[in-house]
Amino acid sequence: MVRTHRVALAVLAAVFSTAVIIVACTRLLQAEPPAAPASPVVGKPAESKPSVERRAVDKKVKDFPEKTDLSTPESALAAYERAFARLDAKAVAKLGWYTTSSRELAELDRWLKHDAKDAAAYRDILLNEKIIEVLTYRNDIAQVIYTMKVPKSAGKDAVANPYGSRSFGRINGQWKNLGENRLPSVQAARDWLDANKDFRWQQFTELRDDVIAGRAVLARRVAAPGGYYFFGPVIERTIHAVDEGHDSFLNLDTGKLCDAPDPAPPKGLSPASN
Repeated sequence: MVRTHRVALAVLAAVFSTAVIIVACTRLLQAEPPAAPASPVVGKPAESKPSVERRAVDKKVKDFPEKTDLSTPESALAAYERAFARLDAKAVAKLGWYTTSSRELAELDRWLKHDAKDAAAYRDILLNEKIIEVLTYRNDIAQVIYTMKVPKSAGKDAVANPYGSRSFGRINGQWKNLGENRLPSVQAARDWLDANKDFRWQQFTELRDDVIAGRAVLARRVAAPGGYYFFGPVIERTIHAVDEGHDSFLNLDTGKLCDAPDPAPPKGLSPASN
């Protein structure tokens, strides 16, 4: 399923979160002296856990060159938003790691062009998005935090969550789209990655192995720690009633529609006896 960036003055997606705090405590026994510190192991320095690196950007999408540049997370976001501003479905699909079928591409193209009268306003919103900062973890995954002008007509959820936090992963030197969250503040976006960084790293390494091996990568909905959900690009599916005879079931592994299976025989009868 392919997620689209629904900002065209009408629809914006929102995803919310929680965090987990673990507190450890120790106890001193009055009758016993404090234990001596453990002797350091010679030749084995303590391992430090990777941390999230934060870097300020403070530039608008329109301040980046028009030529596609995937060498940094922020330039990759600018390229992604410019592709949407041009209503270019093929370019949008190429800027993500997910495999896009011809049918999904056609549906994305129809959605981008469904309201031509708002195209100019849509383009203006995207090009004036302000990229605030980049959060990087283990060098190869990043969250780009940005904000945009959200009209009241977009709805309460959109107005309450004016910050975007789009994920990118780097493979072979290129940063490409992995999905997005909508959040109420910059700090909420920072907290999101801090709470989910190891989970996201696991997701990314699985995806990276598939990309390097040349396997198709399908977008999927995954429950993350703390109640978060990860969305790939989203495409709507129309499922028909079973009695219409076609496209009445959805394969959740592939995202493809399929026909209803043959009805089971009456109880006590085998298919061969019918």
